[in-house]
Amino acid sequence: MKAVMICFIALAAAACTARRGNEEALVNMAENQRDKAPEKALQLCNTVDEANTKLSKEYYMKYLLVRTEALNKTFAALDTIDYMPKVLEYYRKHGTAEERARAYYMMGSIYRDRRNSPQALIYFRDAVSQAKGHDVNPALLSRIYTQMALLFHQQRFPQKEADIWKRVSEYALEAKDTLMTLEAYYRMSSVYWQLGKKDSAMIMIKDIIKEYKRLGWTDRAAGIQCTPMLYYLERDSLAEAKLAIDEYISESGLVDEELRPTERNEIFYLFIGMYYEKTGQMDSALFFYRRLLEYDDDIQNLENGYRGLMSAYLKLGMADSVCKYAVCFADANDTANARNSATEISRTQALYDFGESQSLALRKSQEVVHLWRSIYLILALVALAAAALYVTLSRKRRREREEMLETNRKYVAALDMYNKATEEMSELKEDVNELLKRKEQEAEQLKTVLAMYQEISNPEDWDATEREIQQQAVVRQMHMDASECVVASETEWRNLAAVVNNYLPSFYSAIRDKKYKLSSREQQVCILTRLHFITSEISILMGISKQRISNIHSIINRKLFNEEGTHNFRKNIHTL
Repeated sequence: MKAVMICFIALAAAACTARRGNEEALVNMAENQRDKAPEKALQLCNTVDEANTKLSKEYYMKYLLVRTEALNKTFAALDTIDYMPKVLEYYRKHGTAEERARAYYMMGSIYRDRRNSPQALIYFRDAVSQAKGHDVNPALLSRIYTQMALLFHQQRFPQKEADIWKRVSEYALEAKDTLMTLEAYYRMSSVYWQLGKKDSAMIMIKDIIKEYKRLGWTDRAAGIQCTPMLYYLERDSLAEAKLAIDEYISESGLVDEELRPTERNEIFYLFIGMYYEKTGQMDSALFFYRRLLEYDDDIQNLENGYRGLMSAYLKLGMADSVCKYAVCFADANDTANARNSATEISRTQALYDFGESQSLALRKSQEVVHLWRSIYLILALVALAAAALYVTLSRKRRREREEMLETNRKYVAALDMYNKATEEMSELKEDVNELLKRKEQEAEQLKTVLAMYQEISNPEDWDATEREIQQQAVVRQMHMDASECVVASETEWRNLAAVVNNYLPSFYSAIRDKKYKLSSREQQVCILTRLHFITSEISILMGISKQRISNIHSIINRKLFNEEGTHNFRKNIHTL
């Protein structure tokens, strides 16, 4: 029974793991389909939705983010979504720069659909700031800047809108999104038109139309002909206006066979009515002006229609009709003004809210400044503590160095005196018994002093070769260097090696034998030890610590003599 229960639990765990893996695969598939097929991505997310509790936190947050992005791309309203704050908080702590930018983008889109433009703009700007200095998909940045530009358009802020559309075009071009690049240019031209720079706007629109046609998008080229229509009509360039009208009708797909708009673009009736009025075809002009009145849900259509009818009847000399449509135009104009006033009030409130948001952002930035000041103060205190520690350690090392130098000076002085005594003893040995006895006593005393510094070798046991080596200029100079805290030069090392090779060839060959794999530094330690240099001298000459010297002794002992530690190091070196 117990075995059956264990098997059942194992099977359940395996099934749960497999299910989780399947759900994670669905989330990954949805993310891959998000841009090119958002409807399919949304279907995949809905499949996962029923079992999202099986997902790990990482994949659950990913699922929520991808689902929101898919909804946004299918133009679903996001105003009721309430889970994005926790998604944003998760990616702020654990996400990549691009994931954080995506999360901020979706937060901005939610506030956009809630008609809170100032808060949406803050999140869109945060999304852009997350991408700065990171390798973030330029297509994502293009979409974020597009939303910012549309918000500025709603706020009637054309100067700022133009700057943002320029950013859109730059990132769309980097992402190789030609359609979005041209759309951004077209939006920029509309801003220039709004600012009264109509010639500049027309130059841009002509270039855009030319590029659309070059790429084979004739319908898009025709669809933006409304601006050229108005431009040519205002200048009575009727032939050019007729070409623009004909191209719009025949190729844009925005009007049917009865010249009714397939999309909400009734302004076309105003332009074609103006054309017929300017060419004297008054019946056609009246026909299209009246068509504007059929779309009375937009007060702008009524205002344009009544104004057109009033102008046409004025040219026809029909005073009654002029009076009739003048009254209608005045009523429509008053209604439009009232609505525009309400819009202006809403826009003013939005700008006030935006100012409040900026004040909040300013307060937050001041808090950040205070935080950074605290951090700088802590760093300064740490730096001072580090400096104090450095000074203390430096003084300790200086004292140790001075002690080593004093030891080296005493050793070198004793060694030098011993060498001089032995020289004089050799010169005066014959027939100078009294002097010989005195010098022998002096040498004996110095030998005793030297023995205090030599760990293994006894100067009394040195043969002629050993003494001759000690008399070599480079050996004496390096002893002097050690006593004066001077690191040995490359020339001294070469000269010392030559002396060893000359006087102790078998020793020199042994330490250079490739089978022992001694480094150049280890060979130098061997040579100095063999020539009776003490540890503190070696430390100065090689510019390394006494502890490091001890470590090198241990390494050499192991390589040359297969012994651990440093106990017999000097004795072993002298056996080579």
